[in-house]
Order: sequence, then structure tokens, then C-alpha cells
Amino acid sequence: MFPIFALILFAFVPDGPTTVEFGRDVQPILAKHCFVCHGPDQGTRKAKLRLDLPGIVGEEQGILVPGQPLSSELISRITHASADDRMPPAEESVLTPEEIETLTRWVKEGAQYQRHWSFEEIEAPTLPPGSAWARNEIDHFVLAGFADGNLEPSPEADR
Repeated sequence: MFPIFALILFAFVPDGPTTVEFGRDVQPILAKHCFVCHGPDQGTRKAKLRLDLPGIVGEEQGILVPGQPLSSELISRITHASADDRMPPAEESVLTPEEIETLTRWVKEGAQYQRHWSFEEIEAPTLPPGSAWARNEIDHFVLAGFADGNLEPSPEADR
């Protein structure tokens, strides 16, 4: 069973480095380590700073300077040499090197916030080209997958 699982798992691993996405990569880190003090709950918020809103992005704020992690206060605070100035406070939470690298890459790539996928408008995908074999829209996507793997559909089975 393991080899089949491994084949399925590796089929979905991207070939190269992917762009850091707020909802997939950044928001979980901020929620785990930062939102307690800098999130939507006004009762626990400190320093009047909300990391869950895109209003902190921009050179004039300095918290997140798109494309410039070294000029971004967020990156400066999570990598600060002094434990007293580093965020989050060590007694509350500690970012892993991988989490720091993800946040740094996100700022370097432009610090784009995205709304949660459930709030995005649904758009119908463009149908790949089909053939006479395709009986419905899903068949068009199945055929496109076959073409990627140099496969062809089997002949129709007898009833």
C-alpha cells in the first residue's frame, strides 16, 4: 500500500519552487504565532497593530515593504538578534527557521494578501479541447489529463 500512496503523493508535489501565497503559507503562520496579539480580537490586540489586514503593506507604514524584506519591520522583528526585541516573545511562541524563510519570501515576492478562497467569486474554467469521446464537460478535463500522460481512453465496454 505504501508505494501506491507514495506515487499519489509525489504526483501532486510541484516540480519547482512555488510562489508564497498568503492563505496557504503565510496566514497559518501569523494565526499560530501573531494573531493573539496582532489579530482581529480588539480585546487582546497590542500596539494597535493588525497583521490580518493588508493596510500595513506599503513603504509609508514600514511594517511590510513589498519586495524589501530588509526594510520591513515585520522581518526585522522576527529575526532580531535581541530576544527582548524579537517577535513573538519567546515565552509565548517561537518561529521556526522555515516559517521565517516563508515570511521573508512572501515579503520579497510583494507581500500580497488574498481573501480566503471561500469569499472569491467562482469562475467557470475554460474547457480544454475535447473529441467525439467527450460526452460532458468533465470528459474534456479527463482527456486533457490523458494527453499530459500520453494516454488514450479505452474503448467503450459492452453493456
